[in-house]
Amino acid sequence: MDKQSIIRQLENTGLKAAAAGADKFAVLLRELTEWNARFNLTSIDDPQVMLIKHIIDSLELITTNICMPNITIIDIGTGAGFPGIPLAIALPGCRFYLNESNAKKLMFLKHVVNILALNNVTVLPGRAEELARDKNHREKYDACVMRALAPLPVALELCAGLVRDRGYAGFYASSKQVSEASASEHAIKELGFTKAGIFSYELPQGMGSHAIISVKKVWKTPEKYPRSYAAIKKKPL
Repeated sequence: MDKQSIIRQLENTGLKAAAAGADKFAVLLRELTEWNARFNLTSIDDPQVMLIKHIIDSLELITTNICMPNITIIDIGTGAGFPGIPLAIALPGCRFYLNESNAKKLMFLKHVVNILALNNVTVLPGRAEELARDKNHREKYDACVMRALAPLPVALELCAGLVRDRGYAGFYASSKQVSEASASEHAIKELGFTKAGIFSYELPQGMGSHAIISVKKVWKTPEKYPRSYAAIKKKPL
């Protein structure tokens, strides 16, 4: 897609401030399309749909209470870089850490970070639950985000050990997941969080009703969390 088409779509969606990154978004779409043909990084292969369902959807975090100036954000299970890379383009003052365990996706992430000269991005290989037990990462981040990765109690446990006191976690959710959020009260409290808001939005061209569920860290996550991924999946909080 060309720069002007991207700018128009961002402005029409109310994300005018992100239009300054239109050149980089165009390169990101080009690279994702080319790599996707070889490595199947995402099930979406139409650049226009990629713009809406990947880039614009990712940028909606900017409208929440999570994105404050000059914070550190870790993106767990980032896949091909969403939401982390679009957010890093739009928020150059923030520092982003993109976590992924898939080798092909890691190759793509490193390539894109290099070609876009994203000096505010670090790629972190490995599994989230292992990072959260590492003293170099335990409760070190101002915010943790996850998109389309797991049910809320599972996502909460993977994120909790990475978020500092008074930091935030944000989960991109479908309408169905939002309706299930009230059933996650036990997990939210057990892991040291309190609810901080649900930010609903509509993607352009009728491509879906979504929301970002925000929780705030109000006390220390018990050391026993996160458990192994097998245990988390078998018996979610």
